[in-house]
Amino acid sequence: MADISSSVANASSGKNQAPGVTECEKDPPISAVILYPSLGTPLILAPGQTKCSIFLGAAAEARTHFTIDEKTKQAHTIHCAVDRHLRLYDIKKKGTKTDTTQGTLFGDGKSFTKAKAAIHGWLVGDFAAGALIKNRHGQPFATISTQAAEVYRGLANVYEIEIDLTQAPFAEIGTAAFKTFAWMVEIDAEHARHQEYQGVTHVEGQDMYIHDFLHNSKNAAANHFSKPYEFNLDHLQATGLPAQRAERLMSWHPVIRSEKKALNIGHLSDVHVNVRHNALAQSPARVIEDDAAGSLADKVGGKVCNSFMALKDLFEQFGKGENRADAIFLTGDLIDFNRNIDPDKVGASIGEQWKNFNVLGKLDDKSLYKRGMDDMLMYSLVRHSYRELKLPVFMTTGNHEAYDVPYGVSPRADSSLSTWANKMGRLEGMADGMSPVMPTIKRDGWWFRSAPREEQIADLRKDVEAASEWISGKANEGIAADHNMTIYEATLAYGPTYGQIYTARNFHADNFDWFSALFTPLSDFVIPYGAKPDDPTGKDTRQILCGLEWGNGEVYINLSLDKVKGMAGDRVWRQSSSPDAQGNTVLPRATHSINDQQKLILNSAGLYKQHSNAKLLVATHFTIINYNKSPLNAKLSITPFDRVQSEGEVRVVDTPAFNDANFGTCEKNLKWYFDTFIFVDDTRRVNHHLSGHSHRSGLYRPTPEDRPNMLRRANIANARDPGLHGEQKSSDDYTNFIVSSCGGPIGVQNLYGELNGWTLRPPSGTLLDAQSGLVKQVKTSDPKKNTQPRLCVALDYLAVMSRDDDSITTPLSFMCTSFKPGQAGFAGNVDVILSNQMASMACITAINFWVFQAQGTGARASKVWHKLMPSMTEGTKLRFGSANGSKKRLTFSAGDLQKINNALNAGDMKVQQAFCEVQLKKPNIADGQPDWGRDMNCSDSWVFPLDIELRMTDIGTIPIMIRPGGERGEVPDWGWLFKNYKSGSGNSYPDPQKIIKG
Repeated sequence: MADISSSVANASSGKNQAPGVTECEKDPPISAVILYPSLGTPLILAPGQTKCSIFLGAAAEARTHFTIDEKTKQAHTIHCAVDRHLRLYDIKKKGTKTDTTQGTLFGDGKSFTKAKAAIHGWLVGDFAAGALIKNRHGQPFATISTQAAEVYRGLANVYEIEIDLTQAPFAEIGTAAFKTFAWMVEIDAEHARHQEYQGVTHVEGQDMYIHDFLHNSKNAAANHFSKPYEFNLDHLQATGLPAQRAERLMSWHPVIRSEKKALNIGHLSDVHVNVRHNALAQSPARVIEDDAAGSLADKVGGKVCNSFMALKDLFEQFGKGENRADAIFLTGDLIDFNRNIDPDKVGASIGEQWKNFNVLGKLDDKSLYKRGMDDMLMYSLVRHSYRELKLPVFMTTGNHEAYDVPYGVSPRADSSLSTWANKMGRLEGMADGMSPVMPTIKRDGWWFRSAPREEQIADLRKDVEAASEWISGKANEGIAADHNMTIYEATLAYGPTYGQIYTARNFHADNFDWFSALFTPLSDFVIPYGAKPDDPTGKDTRQILCGLEWGNGEVYINLSLDKVKGMAGDRVWRQSSSPDAQGNTVLPRATHSINDQQKLILNSAGLYKQHSNAKLLVATHFTIINYNKSPLNAKLSITPFDRVQSEGEVRVVDTPAFNDANFGTCEKNLKWYFDTFIFVDDTRRVNHHLSGHSHRSGLYRPTPEDRPNMLRRANIANARDPGLHGEQKSSDDYTNFIVSSCGGPIGVQNLYGELNGWTLRPPSGTLLDAQSGLVKQVKTSDPKKNTQPRLCVALDYLAVMSRDDDSITTPLSFMCTSFKPGQAGFAGNVDVILSNQMASMACITAINFWVFQAQGTGARASKVWHKLMPSMTEGTKLRFGSANGSKKRLTFSAGDLQKINNALNAGDMKVQQAFCEVQLKKPNIADGQPDWGRDMNCSDSWVFPLDIELRMTDIGTIPIMIRPGGERGEVPDWGWLFKNYKSGSGNSYPDPQKIIKG
């Protein structure tokens, strides 16, 4: 495959020309890349704007042909190349044939007269990883992402090109639809032979770069999705991938003229597009394998909230109707991970699906796990936004764009040194400064030299039984809830490898290459909307949009690390105590932000504001203010701290710097940001800061502590949620920190401590009205698409998490009554003990039970589920220990008791399998609190495993009814499913050991 960087150099070599020649007709074709605008950083012209600037990256040889004045850096003949190569097309389709041998843009032929009057250019910097791009006035504009520099190798310099918009063809840019710039060159022979270029004589040079990126060695190794064409989003379905359009993946450089003096911004974050949802949605598994069970026998795959479908709904709302925005700001976590399972190949049966979801066993199957499917969906939606909705999209990166491979649907982590994940983390943690061969050790009187680290990691990945063991600790307990599923439902669809991870180091910054290639090569940027490019003051700026990337690192294991000497002089790491108030594991923090380049970008934004008094908006994925488990109404504070450290140094700071008020923040220059842009007067203050990351909606206005202190505390009080408290008015006196919830998965909230932080919220974004300052939540809540949060999921999380979190009281438990010790059968009454929280919600309408009974053997064997429907009456108020609550009494009929006792006898005094079904209604909301239940689906029953048995005690047999602890009470009993449903007319469940072993 040809190297496009070589093509750039060859096209621009001009070996027979002397430097400084200005006869344009003698110049060779110049291949270049338009850096701005791009899909993720569009160009929006303000009303009446007559000039604009675009930025170009070109090879070093282009400098000769642009005739650079070394003092002013003006490129005196750049207009010739622009006339030859720059085109303006409709956003729906670029041209495939043109003439780049003469002045075609203006119809100048060989004279370039019109181009000379309308086009001016300047050399403004170098094209390099992390390079700061300044405009011709020396003002910071953007930074080149590290990954863009790798994708676009061969570029050396950056040019600013000023365009007179009054001249044809730029006068065509209007308000009705987007146009796109394109820098067209003749296609080379190597690329012309590929199918997607058949019949194409000219192509945008950047598209050849993108072609090479999609087919490079890294993507080939990850088996990049093979067809580089957009997805058709007209007819989405929950299962499988959508059909593809005829348009190939390529670069776009959108431009449109707005009618607005300032832009209304729709904010979306944490959309987590994940085609695994389309695979999980195909699961035919059922909680109760009996058609007579009604909705409880529904396929669990039908319960999955599909992030992409929810996201598309939100785009449509922001694109039209009462929630119409003028632009979207999308702040990271566009995808869950880079390589994913192909939903078209996951299989139709439970056995096939479980086997294919096995990450350790199947990740290397290139026909199954591929890179790029989620990115292509996201790319197709952004294209749809420009093409059909006329809605521009500004984008920044989050940490998930860097995540390499998938993990289980309920991945497990624990502090115990003996667990599989901890062993993997320690092995992978030896990467820096460690010898590849561990020291010699003595064992049982013999001396051994252990295997190299890479071999140890490979051997550990073969220990699939240990990787699949159940442990209570969860790496991210909310993943199933993101899907709108209980952990039981999600793991039933996924299979017995639900807890597996492939690596403890999943963040790899080179995975930002997809974002840099297809969305924008700019990692940070400041765009002064309405500013005249020839005015260095920017006094006509009407709005300032500033986006900052996540950066090339993260930390989520929040431990102090000490360097000590080990045997044979090798360095090892020893874990010490947590260095700050956020604990040992945290919502990932951005370790490289706010960096020095970002400070310069922010300072540039501040200068625009000082000269124009326009509103300043900053957007990041990482939060600045964000609560963890404290209720939103709690009074919190932080002391912003400037950490200056190199990577890997001990992470110890004062406790107030990182606490319950700023989970998921950045780690550098927080104090600088507050001192420079937050605790200042309005001439420089950030008006709105948009972020996500936490999956919790909030509007915060920190105020400075009123005392002279080098480390001023930021007090946070009276925080609001635009989704539950209703539309909010921005403050003109303080910075408004807007944290949007998930734009794809189910979000969470905790206003007053209700549901202990498991109040689930529909996928949503935020609409910011530029003129009035009103802040409104825009949501999608559709039970048909599973975007309406299920109350049963929240209640189940309370029950599961209460086992590991002392702050959560078990919402519901059972106590058998009206029995005589030693009696041979089950009793007629059971008391249901409700926590005070559960009792106050008054959301239970009935409690039923399902008990399994297997009868007979061989051909006459039968498997029957019995439904028990006891009557329910109100019990008494309870007070016990530090908690209080109430109880309800269940009374079984004689027929139900007989069914229980029959199942007990058949199961050797224990029912083989049983479930509790709690039927629900909309919960009561405490006086004065927003109605957090109005968006919830309360019709789905809460279903969980139950143990029913007669247990031997010192006083004889007593009946027991309890949700079991451990694995059996949280996830399916894999062995039982295999034993009873390994064959037959219904669903077949495979041997879990065969699934685990691949």
